[in-house]
Amino acid sequence: MTDTQRCKVRADWSKVGTAVYTLPKFVYRIPCTPDTDIVEQLGAIKERNDGRWNWWRSESKFHQSWHTNFGGINQGVARTQGEAEVRVLGGWNG
Repeated sequence: MTDTQRCKVRADWSKVGTAVYTLPKFVYRIPCTPDTDIVEQLGAIKERNDGRWNWWRSESKFHQSWHTNFGGINQGVARTQGEAEVRVLGGWNG
């Protein structure tokens, strides 16, 4: 198992900004290396006032198989939370 695969096992969606945002925002976090608790944020989703979800993908410094240019788009709007999560995770094949 590669280091990236070992890190993916510990990756998670974490709710953030509950004191700041009135609508939910989640970030996709993954450990930088398998043996550390330091994480990097690879993407985020946030609910909009109209019920749709904004999504973003970020560049990874530690996991080369994380492609932010998957499909040529690194941010957008999805109809549902699940659809936004799929867009963030698209192409994550490390």
